[in-house]
Amino acid sequence: MAAAQASDGKIDAAVATLLRLKAVHPNDVDGLTQLASLYLRKADTARAAAVNAQAESQTTADPSAFAPAATTPFGKAFKSLSTPLSTAISTASNTKFQTAYSNMTAAYSQAVGAYQGVAKVNPNDPSIQFALAQTAEQAQDTKTAIVAYKRFLKLAPEDPTAPAIRQRIKQLKQQAQLPTVSTG
Repeated sequence: MAAAQASDGKIDAAVATLLRLKAVHPNDVDGLTQLASLYLRKADTARAAAVNAQAESQTTADPSAFAPAATTPFGKAFKSLSTPLSTAISTASNTKFQTAYSNMTAAYSQAVGAYQGVAKVNPNDPSIQFALAQTAEQAQDTKTAIVAYKRFLKLAPEDPTAPAIRQRIKQLKQQAQLPTVSTG
């Protein structure tokens, strides 16, 4: 049923169906994997919306760019109107971006949770550990990504991607040690 809903573009309905399945069968690997996949689709959709909102905000013209000379009576009146208009446009663009970004990060976090459920049921499957690590990276969950990559290497030390994964672990550890900069 969830697959049919997803193919019809009803992602939220498919997620709800899989969450009901998870409640009844918490160890259903196929269901949990489908759930993670749907969360990733939601994240990709939200990321596209965030990118579009950001692009839209950059292409929206500032009304003051078309303002008449500020020394004229019309220019003075226009100036008093353009500031609230600019603020409203900027606020709407920022709100659209923040909403999409929030939806994206939430969906990535949910996908990590679903993959963690799959990994709990199948702890010795390297492909699941790899999917968990990649998804955790997208969710900016560095700790989970490192742990999953290390588990992957333990399970598949001879995998052709092992050298690249070892390098990625080093990079993630370095990122995790960087101090965060306050912007506000």
